[in-house]
Amino acid sequence: MTDRQLEWSTSTLFRIETGRSRPQPGNVRTLLELYGVTGAERGGLIQLTREARQPVLPNPYEVYISLEAGAASIRNFEPVIVPGLLQTWRRAGGSGRPG
Repeated sequence: MTDRQLEWSTSTLFRIETGRSRPQPGNVRTLLELYGVTGAERGGLIQLTREARQPVLPNPYEVYISLEAGAASIRNFEPVIVPGLLQTWRRAGGSGRPG
């Protein structure tokens, strides 16, 4: 019913209410008005919406994320761990036989 009152699609409202998408502060303001939320609680929820839209990672890590997205291949080096696909049955399971 709320989606019809707001003239939003049902999926849009569902994604907002289940946390699958971050809503715009204006959309939250509209929902709070419809739900009758007022006062400090209303202001706090709108502020929380604004803060949720800020980047999560510290600035230096954003560079690495963008490099990873554009990479043609990614290599991983771990001197202590042998990746699962490279382990023998004896090394992985200790018995030398599958199962």
